[in-house]
Amino acid sequence: MSENHNIVLVRSAMFFSSGRIGTIEGLPPLGLAYLAGYLRKNHINNLSILDAFGEAPLKRSRLEEFTVCGLTNEELLEKMPQQVAIVGISCMFSNEWYYTKLLIKSVKQKFPEAVIVAGGEHPTAMTEQILKNCVELDYIIRGEGEHAFFELVQTLLTGKGALEQIGGLARRENGEIVINPSTRLQELTALPDPAWDLVPIRNYLDHGVNIIKSNATRSIPIIASRGCPYTCRFCSNPQMWGKLYRLRPPQEVVNELKRYKDLYQINAFELFDLTFVMNPKWTIEFCTRLIEARLDLIWNIPNTRSEALNPEIVALLKKSGCQNISLSPESGSQWMLKDMEKRIKLPNMLRCTRMLARSGINTKVNMVIGFPGEKHRDVWMTLFYAIRFSISGVDSTLFYHFVPYPGSAYFKQVVERDHLPQDGDAFDRFLVSNIYNEMDKIVSYSEHISSTALKFYIFFGLSVSFLSFLLTHPVEIYRTINRLLQKKPKTHLEATLLNFFHKEKLS
Repeated sequence: MSENHNIVLVRSAMFFSSGRIGTIEGLPPLGLAYLAGYLRKNHINNLSILDAFGEAPLKRSRLEEFTVCGLTNEELLEKMPQQVAIVGISCMFSNEWYYTKLLIKSVKQKFPEAVIVAGGEHPTAMTEQILKNCVELDYIIRGEGEHAFFELVQTLLTGKGALEQIGGLARRENGEIVINPSTRLQELTALPDPAWDLVPIRNYLDHGVNIIKSNATRSIPIIASRGCPYTCRFCSNPQMWGKLYRLRPPQEVVNELKRYKDLYQINAFELFDLTFVMNPKWTIEFCTRLIEARLDLIWNIPNTRSEALNPEIVALLKKSGCQNISLSPESGSQWMLKDMEKRIKLPNMLRCTRMLARSGINTKVNMVIGFPGEKHRDVWMTLFYAIRFSISGVDSTLFYHFVPYPGSAYFKQVVERDHLPQDGDAFDRFLVSNIYNEMDKIVSYSEHISSTALKFYIFFGLSVSFLSFLLTHPVEIYRTINRLLQKKPKTHLEATLLNFFHKEKLS
């Protein structure tokens, strides 16, 4: 270990196939900001964050057939301190691993004595493969990383402590890959505020860079909970965040928002919990305290369950400033929902969308087709429910192809059937286009539905859902055209349409 104790936490540029359909969306590196905040809380202060996307969120460049959003790896390396002891690199999304791996190799080449640690959803899901194929990487922290990374830093800097006692640590040892059992923070009150002062947060706020489109531009991400008690087979959550559902005290979340209002002049926030409205009592208290605080913030819920939504909660959500909610029924086939272990009832979901529409909260519904084992009749049932959602008032019913997310049960099933490239460069490149709706590379993983049919269903589903919404809500025809002409999208679907017809130019 070098005598220098500089610790650098790094997030590489956003990275995806140039032919993807959809909006270019990004958010500040919440995980790294929490990591830095936890280290500082424990008196480790000689650290910095390098956020390649945040440093230049509007910059675009090309690498082969891919698009790089933000600083390139070469530009990022130029910003690193001259001496570095530990480099922590986050990779939350599998499509970014190919570029992140190139960054790891470059960092090791420039700083051969530095210890490189990776964390995030993808390293957690693909631990053994990554340690096998990326020799420049020294350690992986699996799952929640704050306390484990702190313990690793302490051990590396002081020489005291035992690596085998660090929860979730993966490493090479005597030619073997050793993985310690993961640990979880039992109480989220142990978490300090994210260290946003180390992130170019104003670049996000000043340019209106956020996930859910709204009129407010100064939007910051927060979390009110961690974990999810559900075990959907398409999701990698059990490995990353675990099934233990933990909530922060409502007043603590409101106090955090007050601080951001004062520090950064935010006028919106996005709640990035794995699933929201799990606890009706907590939700009622949070909305009530948010209303009482008079912060005048609008906010969005990118993901929530529908079971706990009722008229009282929906009314409070609206009154407290909630403008957008995303629901994910995934399928209109109860048989497919059972197979994917998605414990929802479609009539209840339809009741929920009607409530939200009456309240004036913009609602997005996500439908996915092409699951293993899915049949044509299942897809038509999904299309039928998509139309019903649109008629009920859902302004964005979006269709996606099934993606085998690394770490999910479905991913293991697809691998066992030899439907994916083997480990190595081909697999890493495959991951880039695996995530997004890049039409020419969409692959059906159902033995009953061809890839060509899947592409047709996606296009047909988007079209018929949008038309169903407009025809049953004719006033929205004028409003939609007006927003599109002004390039001021209100919904996810409008933002996607704008991106499709007005391709963003590479810088």
